[in-house]
Amino acid sequence: MGAMFCIVPLFVAAAPWYNFFMDTLRLTQPLLIRHVRPDEAVALHTACFPDQSLDWVEDYLAWCLAAPGRPARLIAILGSRIVAHVEITPRQNGAWAELSSLVVAEQERRHGIGRRVVSGAVRLARRWGCQEIRLQVDVRKEALISMYRRWGFRLTGLPIAGRRWLLLPIPESQPHPADNQPSTVVF
Repeated sequence: MGAMFCIVPLFVAAAPWYNFFMDTLRLTQPLLIRHVRPDEAVALHTACFPDQSLDWVEDYLAWCLAAPGRPARLIAILGSRIVAHVEITPRQNGAWAELSSLVVAEQERRHGIGRRVVSGAVRLARRWGCQEIRLQVDVRKEALISMYRRWGFRLTGLPIAGRRWLLLPIPESQPHPADNQPSTVVF
């Protein structure tokens, strides 16, 4: 009888409907977006920065959290797991904010999580009083540029050193397109 329980999960997990069901469940689960805490460096390293050393993640996280005006690092938590990270930094006395280091855990990509994390960053920038969010992208990463453009960013300026700036104006009260997803943002 025990062997049967080993075979059934493998069969179920391989069924196409199982993948569809899991994707649908993932999209409807509440996503918690909040500031990362120092004690989450190991989980952040595992989920989002496995190619970096753990020491680098811990040191950079400590530096970011050490003083106001340094980058805010937001994480997304699905269930009990960190599944994404984004960094947002106020620039020019809060006139605009720079978005960087958007990373979604590989197994969670293409499910709308990145868009929801960016929406959380937009909310934080709006709270800071920023008028727009800007980010830089390598000009060779056309798919990434297309993704940001679908999210409402527009290209601005000419490429400099192989990078393009994209800009997203932040309306005072209009929600970001991803705000209709089930997310909880805690600042």
